Amino acid sequence: MTKNINAQSEVNDIILGGYTSSKIEEYSFDTSTNEFTLENTKSTISQLYFESTRYFFKRGDNDWKMNYFKYFGFKEDAERYYEVGYLFGDDHEQLVVLSKDKSNLTWYKVENMEKIVGKIVYHNLKKDNSVSPTN
Repeated sequence: MTKNINAQSEVNDIILGGYTSSKIEEYSFDTSTNEFTLENTKSTISQLYFESTRYFFKRGDNDWKMNYFKYFGFKEDAERYYEVGYLFGDDHEQLVVLSKDKSNLTWYKVENMEKIVGKIVYHNLKKDNSVSPTN
């Protein structure tokens, strides 16, 4: 069940601003076992920046990338594939879940809004006021 807590206006209190992450894990989804398989681990400093309707992200020295997103509410119950946390959707048919303790951010790659094909997890998320997509 997803608890909608004043949706988009609530984003300001949840995730707005700059963050860093020190570890990224990339997973594929194996449909024969219905499990995620770890494909790659990167110990790279990543930067993320959230506004009310869009986010920016940057891995290492790569250029900033931007995407629009919408806040759906707080997901109170864990399901087979999705964890408890703050649920967002973006313009690339991805579901984004910020963990309840705000330490991890997971992008679920979804095809046709129904088939999970993988996920990317940004670990050790830390608020960082110096992060800005103009840097």
